[in-house]
Amino acid sequence: MATEALEQRMAMLDGNPRVSATRREQIQRLLADRVPEARVDVQTRLSRLTLVPRRGRPAALGLALHSGGHTRTALGPGSYAEVSLRANELRIKGRLDLLTISASHVDIVDHKTGREDPDHLDQLRFYGVLWENDLAANPSRMPMGELTVAYPATDITIQSPDASELDRITQSIKSRVRAADEQIEADPPVATTGPHCVQCPVRSICPAYWDSMNHDPTSVAPNSWFDFEGIVGDQNGAKSWWLLDRFGSRRVLLLRIASGAELAQGQRLRLLGIRRDHDPGVDGIVATLTTTSESFILSGEIAGTR
Repeated sequence: MATEALEQRMAMLDGNPRVSATRREQIQRLLADRVPEARVDVQTRLSRLTLVPRRGRPAALGLALHSGGHTRTALGPGSYAEVSLRANELRIKGRLDLLTISASHVDIVDHKTGREDPDHLDQLRFYGVLWENDLAANPSRMPMGELTVAYPATDITIQSPDASELDRITQSIKSRVRAADEQIEADPPVATTGPHCVQCPVRSICPAYWDSMNHDPTSVAPNSWFDFEGIVGDQNGAKSWWLLDRFGSRRVLLLRIASGAELAQGQRLRLLGIRRDHDPGVDGIVATLTTTSESFILSGEIAGTR
């Protein structure tokens, strides 16, 4: 089952111009090596769960709610994995890992793979508001029971929010949605920079990100990964170039190319995920553009991928 799930996920990368065949093969191999670990994790989690069988016809069980169809019907008693809920009035939606409906209440479980984090409990409460306000899945306003965050080795369970807390969370959600509307409608859209930017798939074309980042690679630890913007300077060898700072005023680092990319002097680059290396024979910072890195050549304000 784990291998089949991996194949399904990998198929989503087919045709992605940002994932080369070599990179896809690397990802496949790395994830396949973790299948035994995933199998043990799944078995451990299942041993802590109590799943309730569903009864009745599929339509009566509301299976269309998470089958990708447009018809949304009420969920009946039983356990449901990866259920998509939507609160139209609040303009929010989400996917719950596990939802179990009994005759009197509903329990929600959210699986996490990392460390314990108080924000995970807030996410559970958000799911509670979502369930409370999804009138297609929950037309009878079935009350919530326990909300659980399931970590690899332990579970943390809290009671569902009471009416006053649900109202407080609901008002906070409305406020955040209004703020999001204002940011989206702004021209240009407002960029909120921070540590989360390194996970953003479009940071290569975000001026705010590059203006706010630390452009000094000496602060990067050896064998660490970082982003860099600069101008291609003199070629140093068959597969290495000196890169100048973004103003072209001084040498900043020596870039070595592990992939098939070709550079030309004077190009302005934005590099994502390059690795700082250590070479005592080089007087300066050394970094490598690996097969997993991305390089963008800037033309005016537009970045084009290579």
